[in-house]
Amino acid sequence: MIFQTILGLVLILFVLAVRRWQEPRRPMTQAEIDRYLNLIDKGIFLASPEAKADFLSRLRKFGAEDDGRDVYMLNLLRFFDKVEAGPGLDPDHCDSPEASNVYYEKKILNAAVRSGAVPLFGGEVENANVMASEPAAGRYDRVILMHYPSRRHFFRLFANPEYHKYAAHKYFAMDVELVPVKRDVVIPDLRFLAVIVALVIFLAAGWLHAL
Repeated sequence: MIFQTILGLVLILFVLAVRRWQEPRRPMTQAEIDRYLNLIDKGIFLASPEAKADFLSRLRKFGAEDDGRDVYMLNLLRFFDKVEAGPGLDPDHCDSPEASNVYYEKKILNAAVRSGAVPLFGGEVENANVMASEPAAGRYDRVILMHYPSRRHFFRLFANPEYHKYAAHKYFAMDVELVPVKRDVVIPDLRFLAVIVALVIFLAAGWLHAL
């Protein structure tokens, strides 16, 4: 009985922690958006001032349209022929755009997960677009789908100094398209999955303990 009680409390704490980690929040205020953009502006380097200004403008619009809901971010990546010169690059990981990206993804994974982001899918593109009339249209080398509990979580990651340490390995190695998608097809929510997992573990442990 004591075992089941302790296990039950641990699983309840687990479910609450997942809910807290993934819970959407109220929409961002203008002050929050300004603060995040200031940190992103200082920490991320792009190929030109014009490219950065355009990036920040798009981020500001994305933040201003925050509705507090979660967001799925489709990452569409096209590798350059070689890694471009730029600040913040580790020369030991710039042999190719592919190697640069592998290093980037490995290094920022912990920061992404701590911010609430969850990588749902990632993979290399095998073939060219099978429907476009132009052979080169829609050519991508890698596709990643990320889930953020809210737009605030997305901004939190991009403003994180840990992210800034390695961001150059993405922005100087490839063209990046970030396409936000609002969920309408239902995909199991992590909070719901946490409840199911906790219940299964609790029942299984009780059964094994009884045996």
